[in-house]
Amino acid sequence: MHGYGEIVSCYWEKLEDGYELSGDLITADIPQLQRAVNAVGARSIQSILMRDLEIEDGVTMALLVTLLRSIAPVTLIEAPKMLAHTLYKIDGLRDFKLVRPRQDES
Repeated sequence: MHGYGEIVSCYWEKLEDGYELSGDLITADIPQLQRAVNAVGARSIQSILMRDLEIEDGVTMALLVTLLRSIAPVTLIEAPKMLAHTLYKIDGLRDFKLVRPRQDES
């Protein structure tokens, strides 16, 4: 996690107008990501750029969705296709605004 220290395989960075989550997110990253979110205050996070994020497996996806729900409402910019699809399937879109979800396989 750049800005808050590297996690295991991904980075969390403060941008001028939000945050960026990038890299290869694995299950072991979730606790450190939760600490980073807590450090800045969940309610202060309005948007997350996910252009370079890859979610490695289904368990990680489920844990990320749970974490994201704890900070909702939030705008997810260029979210991976499978994250956008998962949010749609669980009726999570009411809690999130998706901007340009990616069409690639993630």
